[in-house]
This record gives sequence, C-alpha cells and structure tokens, in this order.
Amino acid sequence: MHTHSSFSHDAKKGSVNGNCEAAISLGMKYIAFTEHYDVDMIKTSKTRTFDLDGYRKAVFEAKDRYGDKIEVLYGMELGDAIKEKNESYRLVTTEPFDFVIGSIHAPRREFDFLSMTYDKTDSEMIAVFEEYLEDQLNQIAWAVENGERRFDTVAHITYPYRYYKQNGRGYLMDLKKDYREEFSEIMKACIRNNIALECNTSGLRQQMGELLPNETLLRRYRELGGELITVGSDAHIPSDVGKDIDNACELLKTIGFRYITVYKNREPIQIKI
Repeated sequence: MHTHSSFSHDAKKGSVNGNCEAAISLGMKYIAFTEHYDVDMIKTSKTRTFDLDGYRKAVFEAKDRYGDKIEVLYGMELGDAIKEKNESYRLVTTEPFDFVIGSIHAPRREFDFLSMTYDKTDSEMIAVFEEYLEDQLNQIAWAVENGERRFDTVAHITYPYRYYKQNGRGYLMDLKKDYREEFSEIMKACIRNNIALECNTSGLRQQMGELLPNETLLRRYRELGGELITVGSDAHIPSDVGKDIDNACELLKTIGFRYITVYKNREPIQIKI
C-alpha cells in the first residue's frame, strides 16, 4: 500500500508497469501507487514539478492492463500538507484517489530531513525532532477539520530517525523508550479520528534496520486500541515491491492485530492476516 514510480522525484528507476508486474509475480492482491507530492517543494521549487495528468493516466491504464490479475490503486503520498494547506486541500478533494498517505519529510525551516545539515548542536537537533512530533499532531488536526478525512494513513512516523542515524546523530534518541508520550499522542489522534497508522518496511533494508515505527511503538499503538494499520514497502524500484511485507504481517499478528487495512475509493477494506 505504498509504492513509487518514476513520477516521484526520487524514484527515477521506478516504473508503474514494472511495479505491477513485480507485485503480480509475488501473488499480491493489491498495489497502491502513492507518488510523492511534497506540496511546499512543488509550489516553491523551480526544478521539482509533478506531472499529475501523466501520473493519473499511467495508473488508470495500469488498472485496465492488469485489472484481471491485481487491484491497482490510485494514491498519493501528500507530504508536509500543512505548509501549503490550500493546495493540499485542492489536491485531495479534486482527484479520484483510492488512497492518500499523510507524511512529513521536512523540518520546519528546511526542505527535507534527507538534505538537512546535521552539524547542529545536540540541543538544536533534539529541538528539530520535537518540532517534527508537534507537526505530526498539527497535520492530523488539519486532516480532520470539519469532519473530513483528508488522508487515510500516517506514514513512517519515525522517519527523521533514519537520517539522524545515517548522519551519526542517532545517539540523541532511543525510540524504544524516548518520546513514548509524544508518539502515544500521535497514535491516539489517529485512533480518535479513524486514521490508520502505517507500518513501513523500508527501514529493514536500510541502515536503521527496523520497521517504521519500530516494534515497541507498534505494540504501543495496539495497547492504545489501534486497529487500522496499513503495511507498505515504500518501494522506489520494482525489486523492492513487497519487500518484508510477509514478515511485517507476521509480527503484527503476534502483537495482536487481526487485519491489515487497504483503501479503495478512500474507504477502508480489512484484510485478515
């Protein structure tokens, strides 16, 4: 429920057809295309654009081409929505999406945790992370204004830690015990508003070596009563489609989840694990 093709700025080796064929070869029943739409960067950057018409056409052609073998879902990963609320709202209310992911990739004053400089003091780095946690709550609050649900799942909530660790600053936090209260508040907001939490497997094939969020936080979500959970490989190349999904589902089952959630026409479908 979370893949990228060449329509995403960081997935130039991806392919709509290639991802579908990879998923079919694995016996998957669903594949969701959720291209990056980091709204503030697209609105302000002269170099980063998004071919929405081309993307829509490619996915709907794939629905026709592969529909007898796999359910192809038209989605979007809406990044940093609260930085450009009007554009974000326009996108999610005018496109015929099956599935919308809400994510935060950027600190408040920079374009992305990926490109951020990591030479700040420890206290400055901690402050940036804590602002990110506040923004997760702010973004969920925006998503459910006026009784709406502007996205369906909250993606990779430990995303910044990937880059803190890669840049030698992972020692600043232990996400098996630190920020338990702050993450719990994010999870409670999801549960209260019928928004799913994503279990993202990409960290297992990267330096961080763990799911996003990690097992401790997934268990906390279940303890709090969380039931809606999506599972995504976050594949940016066809060979990563479906990576570690089976292992993640087995873990979720041991934690106490009975179903994973997929979305079609913005409505949840529960799939028994």
